[in-house]
Amino acid sequence: MFKKHIPLKEVLHNDPAALISYIVGVTEIVIFFLTLGAVILIYTKYARAANAKVANWLAWSIILCAVSRAVGLLCVWHGSLYTLNAILCNITGMTSIVAVFMMIPVVRRIIPIRDMEQLNEEIEKAKQRLQTLQNLKQGNAG
Repeated sequence: MFKKHIPLKEVLHNDPAALISYIVGVTEIVIFFLTLGAVILIYTKYARAANAKVANWLAWSIILCAVSRAVGLLCVWHGSLYTLNAILCNITGMTSIVAVFMMIPVVRRIIPIRDMEQLNEEIEKAKQRLQTLQNLKQGNAG
């Protein structure tokens, strides 16, 4: 029922289509992760985000994920990079864990659980405040 386990390196060396598919897939992932990480870093730098420290940890964990994926791809041809890849994966994992724990209080603050009735009530209150301000403005202008 189950086939014998074949190491990835052996499959990629024996099947050109699998190798090309693997290279393209990993390259796409690396490009996406690097872009996403860079966008987060740039945003936190120029937007002066309130949670910049958390965003920076998240961005670096994403960038490290891209780097470890790229090194993992190079391991197909250079087996001597397996140790470096293992170290990078561990650093990436630790960075990601820190980022996750740093995000918990932020998520609790920015995404309170509300139901639709509460939201509708808040919208109505905001409309009433706006109407009151418009009436005051018209009264002062007249």
